[in-house]
Amino acid sequence: MPFMATALCLCLCSSALAQIRSGSIQGKITNGQDSTAAAEAEVVLQDSHGRDLLQSKTNAAGEFLFLGLPAARYVARIHKKGFATCIIESIQVQDGCTSSIVLEINQTKSAEPATVVLAWSDRPSDPWASDQGSRFDGPRMESLPSARDVWALLQNNDVSTVINHLDEGGFQTGVPLLVGVHGGTWTQNGYRWDGLNITDPYSPGKPLTYPDYSSLQEFRISGASHSASISVPGAELQMNSRSGDKRFHSEAAAFYTGNPLQSSNLDRRLQGFGFQTTPHFSRFPEGELSLGDSLPGRKWLFFSTLGVRHVSRVIPDFAAQPTTDVYSGLLRLDGKLRAQDQLSMLVSGQIVKNSNLNAASGIDPSSTLLGNDRYELVQGHWTHRRSNSLVWDLRVGFSHASPTDTLQAGITKPSSTRLFTGELTGAAPVESDSALSRFSLLGQGQAFHAGSSRWNHQLSFGVDLEESLATEERRVFQGLNLLLFPGDSPSEVAEFNSPSHAKQRLRDISVFAEDRMQVAHRLFLRFGMNVDSSDTFLPHQVSGAGAFVPVREFGGSKGVATWTTVSPRLGLAIPLRWRTGESRLIAGYSRYYHVLPASYADYANPTALGGRLYQWNDINHDGLFQPGEEGTLLRVFGGPYSMVDPNLKRPFTDEFEFGLEHEFGRRLRASAMLLQRDTKRLVHTVNVGVPFSTYIPVKIFDTGDDNIPGTGDDQTLTVYNQNPSILGQDRYLLTNPHGLNASYKGLETNLAGNLSERGFFSLSFTAYKSEGDGNPGNTEFENDPGVTGSLFDNPNTLINSRGRLFFDRAFVGKIAAYYQAAFGFHLGTAISYFDGLPFGRELIITGLNQGPFFVMATPRGEPGGFRTQYDLNFDQRISREFKFGGLRMSVLLDIFNLLNLNHSLREYDISGPLFPQRRPLEVQNPRAFRLGIKLSY
Repeated sequence: MPFMATALCLCLCSSALAQIRSGSIQGKITNGQDSTAAAEAEVVLQDSHGRDLLQSKTNAAGEFLFLGLPAARYVARIHKKGFATCIIESIQVQDGCTSSIVLEINQTKSAEPATVVLAWSDRPSDPWASDQGSRFDGPRMESLPSARDVWALLQNNDVSTVINHLDEGGFQTGVPLLVGVHGGTWTQNGYRWDGLNITDPYSPGKPLTYPDYSSLQEFRISGASHSASISVPGAELQMNSRSGDKRFHSEAAAFYTGNPLQSSNLDRRLQGFGFQTTPHFSRFPEGELSLGDSLPGRKWLFFSTLGVRHVSRVIPDFAAQPTTDVYSGLLRLDGKLRAQDQLSMLVSGQIVKNSNLNAASGIDPSSTLLGNDRYELVQGHWTHRRSNSLVWDLRVGFSHASPTDTLQAGITKPSSTRLFTGELTGAAPVESDSALSRFSLLGQGQAFHAGSSRWNHQLSFGVDLEESLATEERRVFQGLNLLLFPGDSPSEVAEFNSPSHAKQRLRDISVFAEDRMQVAHRLFLRFGMNVDSSDTFLPHQVSGAGAFVPVREFGGSKGVATWTTVSPRLGLAIPLRWRTGESRLIAGYSRYYHVLPASYADYANPTALGGRLYQWNDINHDGLFQPGEEGTLLRVFGGPYSMVDPNLKRPFTDEFEFGLEHEFGRRLRASAMLLQRDTKRLVHTVNVGVPFSTYIPVKIFDTGDDNIPGTGDDQTLTVYNQNPSILGQDRYLLTNPHGLNASYKGLETNLAGNLSERGFFSLSFTAYKSEGDGNPGNTEFENDPGVTGSLFDNPNTLINSRGRLFFDRAFVGKIAAYYQAAFGFHLGTAISYFDGLPFGRELIITGLNQGPFFVMATPRGEPGGFRTQYDLNFDQRISREFKFGGLRMSVLLDIFNLLNLNHSLREYDISGPLFPQRRPLEVQNPRAFRLGIKLSY
């Protein structure tokens, strides 16, 4: 009896996310003798242990559908009177994907068996090509070398993702990293846990959790072609937690890297620049314990996991060894109230302790912070299956983060910073104690409607309600920051309104609907709409007295920023058949309106952190600040001197995509995608208190990149001297500066396949250009269009502001492969290539009225600017599994930076004799080996 299980349309299922975070099984049953529809055939869906879950019957067209299925493997038993019963095993369901079954059944004959068992041989798919990105399920996460955190997974495997700090083997453990997708800003990314929003309301782009790797069943990223339920213009990072099983199972794992399991990549080049070591682990042990089982009565399942990680690092030119401890725990319960009602509850928490936050070369350990961050998640999910073609879903959740970063013990001196080079002594510049909370209520529905035998609809709709509270307590030791230039010479002093106890509130309601239409299996159309209304406001608040301010009370302000917008989504996929296989053309348009950060309310809050900057007249030349040594007031800054434009408009991003996917049989798939994203109407502050017209142009001679006068790269720059009569009259308006925009244009390609039943591989390559206007500087907190900085403070900040953005890498290539080799060995490989970080040369300007400052003497990146060395990572895993009855033991060896490269990740960017030398400031970690053992029962 022939059996054929084919996808509705050929696609990479890694590109799928749906409104309800679940999958579906759709099938068509025909009579093997005459190919007519097998109507009224009974279809019973079972779990992997053979327990009945759902039941349906085929319609007049021989079709059946199960919606709202949790990601798992299922068994389908199909029976029709007079026909052989067919059992299809190992049907894989993934969130957001459709698993398709096309089956021919034959009438029973006496010589033939009454039951036929078949293995499902296809894969889940998304025929509408929504939510383009990557999917990492448990087997993939466990088979590839990884630092066992989600950011390292993205860095090494997702084609469109760049991380702000290279995380070799988990070196960055304890600090949530920032993600740039398609070269865009990190500030517009969203995070979800089991479908609920857990994005930081104050600083979008960060999560309100530190995800534990062992608690994840699946991790996905959607970077483009978002479905209507996703409102963020950046990436949507979705984490799904593991659930229990009706059979008891347990896992224990331990890993270690550090001395002596490391090489040295310190060579003559680095020694010539003064390096005595490169960044490396001192020790990094970690352990995990997981349990799953059914509770008495076997109607409820539980899963729990505990984890601990301890990292001790060596950082060049830092006189201490920073340590990080991460403690994680999760408990999840799943059960059925009735046959059609599924309920799950989850509690999760993490504690992250850092001994020296912001540790870096040239920073005194006393100038770092003690980090003691806590994260909590509480969620409840209820799924009601009205029928096999109508599913309702209700989710409620509370997510909370308490990042507490305090000064080191025994601090006696205020913070002192060398201008432009950033060396720190004394106290850390600012300590903080934050409380960030988000309450979420998400109601959704998904329905299937067959208009005729040739077309049907999959309808998704829902409402997402969010209430967020943010409190930022910020303190500056003695209320002072001392600024030194040149060298350790007193230059300026900043007096802050510390302590600042600022509260912000944010409310958001998002209503979405999407119709996924299928026409005769030849055309797949997607129409969606997201209506979002966001409002941030300030409640009543009080800040205590400090060295330079009295107690301050603020009555609050309603409607600091209120936005209501409508976002359309359109998509088209056309399947094509060729002799070499099957293809589909993809086209789409989406508009995304930007997330409203609660931090925007700070610009209307007079108690938010701010201050006054003076010249420092060190009268007694002791290098210590005393009251009365304030000179000329140079400028003011922060909440007390800011306001929000009452006509502030919401930024938006228009996205256009066109692609082709082709499948060569069932084992090899290729795709190419052209993507363009245009971001407009960006938000920034403009210094309306000191108009540009009050500045006087001044010609400055620049000796160029080689720092040698009289050569071809010499140039004359026009900089601007501030009128001394308006020093300190700064007032900042948060508004939409004219012409502030950013763009992305790229070609993304991928080739993926299966190596029979023994493995898989994926090769991807991206060529792209991401450009826009960044604040002066080269870091992710400066050269990013979503970061509000000093871009419009004065005309000097606009010099060479347009260029390649921080997350632009021009060319990116990634390879991931897994293979079951001879003698039971398993091999996993992850190779990633990035062009270097774009940066521009900074030129220090002195002798003008406003004090020393720098301008961008060149653009960032090409043309006219610079890039660091390319970054090449080659990580390798070798593992083997041993079985002892019901006990399985896996032993693994991970090798990070197998080639032991030491390429520059960041370079000295200030004009002068060091710039032509391309002196590295940060380099790759050396080759490191990690040993691991996992026991499962």
